[in-house]
Amino acid sequence: MELSGPPNFSVPVANTCVSVIIKTNRLDMKQVRKNTVARRMQTVEQLVGSYSLKFLHKSSPGNQGRLDCCFHFPTEARLFYEAVLSLELTRSQPELLHCLLLSESELGYQHQAAVLTEQELLAIQSPDYRWNILRTFIQIWVE
Repeated sequence: MELSGPPNFSVPVANTCVSVIIKTNRLDMKQVRKNTVARRMQTVEQLVGSYSLKFLHKSSPGNQGRLDCCFHFPTEARLFYEAVLSLELTRSQPELLHCLLLSESELGYQHQAAVLTEQELLAIQSPDYRWNILRTFIQIWVE
């Protein structure tokens, strides 16, 4: 068997994003879980308020919360990541807060804003499709 040369190592990508996932104890009642997520999200949002962000996206699907923060520089992302890990929430058992250091492309934010043509916009607003297809928590700009 012949070797074809040195392995192809990719250039490391700067991790400028942090994704924080907040979970709750599944044994708690639904309203308690929602209140817990809201309180913990507020704690993380206060922490992120002291940093300069490129953009921030937050969502609360079901009984958990997610905060995706992208920073201008990898050093800021690393500092925020370490600050989140130092929160008391990360030391609970079972672990109810997860923090991931990622690149923009790993979060899917490397693309420019999507643009729909007039025909595409009219097609998705048609009652032949689903109701409220444009209803979203993502900010939409019309130029």
